[in-house]
Order: sequence, then structure tokens, then C-alpha cells
Amino acid sequence: MTALAAPFLHSAPPAANTVDDLRKAITSSPYTWEHDKTHYDLTFNADGTGKSAKSPLKWQAVNAQVVSITWLKESGEPNGNTAELTFSADYSSYSGTNKAAKTIEVNGHRV
Repeated sequence: MTALAAPFLHSAPPAANTVDDLRKAITSSPYTWEHDKTHYDLTFNADGTGKSAKSPLKWQAVNAQVVSITWLKESGEPNGNTAELTFSADYSSYSGTNKAAKTIEVNGHRV
């Protein structure tokens, strides 16, 4: 075996992401919310709340890549709309669905 091949024998596989990785990543900076011509910022707070240009929200991690959102009225009560976002492995972007009067596809990326 050559000296050049030896380092590759001991490399560990990439570590799987955890829910904690997701929480740290999405609360570190805002993301965009994009659908057709709609584009605004989406912020996730560490306490499970957040805000978009349209309304406040509550979020929860479903797993290490997926976030479930419940959109809220200004009073803090759910407004009946939800979203589910699936983040990329490095958390730089997401795609998902927003379920309101109709279901729409949304995308976004870290700002």
C-alpha cells in the first residue's frame, strides 16, 4: 500500500445531521420565502416561533431535515394555514409546500 492511499482507508463517513443541527442552522440567519413573484424573508427563532412578512408563525422540527410551520394570526392563534419545508443537507436552502386556501410549492435559501 502506498502512503497516498493510507489516508483514505481511515476516513470516516460523513456524520448524519441531527435535529439540533437543524435548529442551530435555521435560527442563525433568515431565509427567503419564494413562490412565483412572492419573495420575502422568513425568520426562525430558537424558541420555536418566527415571523414572515405576512404573519407570525410557530415551527417544530419533524426530523433533522424537515420543519413543520403553523401560521398564526397577530393574536397568536393558528390561522388554519400550515407549511412543511425540507432543508438541504447543508441547510442552505429548502423546498416545500404551503397549505392555505390552496397548496402551493415554495422554495427558499439562507439570506
